Amino acid sequence: MRSVARIAGFALTLLSPFIILSLYSIYGYHAAFAFVAALMIANKPAFLVKNRSLLTPVTAQAGVVGGYVAIGFIWPHPLVFKLLPVVINLGLMALFVQSLKKPPSIIEAFAAQMTSKPLDGEAIAYCRSVTWVWAGFLFFDAILVCYVAIYREIWEWAFLTGFINYLLMGGLFAGEYVYRKRRFGDYDERLIHDRALKRFFKQ
Repeated sequence: MRSVARIAGFALTLLSPFIILSLYSIYGYHAAFAFVAALMIANKPAFLVKNRSLLTPVTAQAGVVGGYVAIGFIWPHPLVFKLLPVVINLGLMALFVQSLKKPPSIIEAFAAQMTSKPLDGEAIAYCRSVTWVWAGFLFFDAILVCYVAIYREIWEWAFLTGFINYLLMGGLFAGEYVYRKRRFGDYDERLIHDRALKRFFKQ
């Protein structure tokens, strides 16, 4: 059931540009804005709320995003609609940076949930570096979305914030995963892609 939900969520993300444009052209601003708000919030990592050191900033971000969504419904301006992903990205970037000031970092907290072994000093330092990478990605993505929202057509914005954005995130996830396996050699023999990577790097 969980796998079906993930596949459905991925398909919804890929189709989101067409859904947004259809909602905007057929049902108007409010329907499209509601869909974008739900999609942006639903796709954010759930493990953030499990990091107790981030409880206050997560709550603050939720308040800011909620307030922005309320403004978007009260003041139906296309630019307010298109800048919602920017607000969410900058909020997430702030959470990543905040976690570096008050460890564990977000990536360290996520890694700790994915393994039964305690993280050593090298792994913790690596997790901090990856957290900085994601903070930088969110910042530059926010700038790009802001530019497209102001200066380009709505279909370009929809395509960027939907398909292209998640393609870039997937590429970053995949690239970090391959580099991590190469660096630490922590291969899971139960996973076919880990076995393939192990054979490839042992050549």
